[in-house]
Amino acid sequence: MVMRRLDAKVTPEVMQTMLLDEIAGRLRDMMEFQRDTVAEGGLDTPTMVITDEPTEVKLGRWLSMTITNDGTADVYMFFQRKRPGSLDSPIKSGETILIDQKRKVARPVYIVTSSGSATIRLWVLY
Repeated sequence: MVMRRLDAKVTPEVMQTMLLDEIAGRLRDMMEFQRDTVAEGGLDTPTMVITDEPTEVKLGRWLSMTITNDGTADVYMFFQRKRPGSLDSPIKSGETILIDQKRKVARPVYIVTSSGSATIRLWVLY
């Protein structure tokens, strides 16, 4: 294989095209980041009755959620289907918690009571 050196210069038009392509790529990356971190303004407010069986709350890609326990029983929230062995942090009756993911993620939430049933209200920001 014979290698030759090319002495041809790159024209300004080619350099400008390369620079514009780089700028377009970075703008696309910034738009994707913004789409995942800035709320679209969608708000969903379901009310649910929770029992001692884990209830899956499917929300799609959500950014933040507020859970209010309007029932009499303590409510526990977790992100994995398998119920944790220790439920140390209850959402007590009348309490409200905020979960902010900082990015839109399609993550199901599981909610359960220790005994009996409870009514909860959700405010989900998309």
